[in-house]
Amino acid sequence: MHQHVLRHVISGNLGDDIDLSSGEKYTKVSFKNVDIAGKYKNKNNLHVIAFVNQDATAAKDLNILNVQEAGINETKKWD
Repeated sequence: MHQHVLRHVISGNLGDDIDLSSGEKYTKVSFKNVDIAGKYKNKNNLHVIAFVNQDATAAKDLNILNVQEAGINETKKWD
């Protein structure tokens, strides 16, 4: 049994663009058309990982600004 395995990516491979230049708070929660019904024996073991990174053309060049982990149905505030 493998633990902590990436099973699905909801956004594009390098994420979704957001504009942080205005200095305003930005919130995006989008889990449309994600069907997990019948795919996992114990949904309590599922977690969502969200991160904010600076733009880059290749994954090796990304600068991660913040990352958070939350369980399914858990509300998490960003640090």
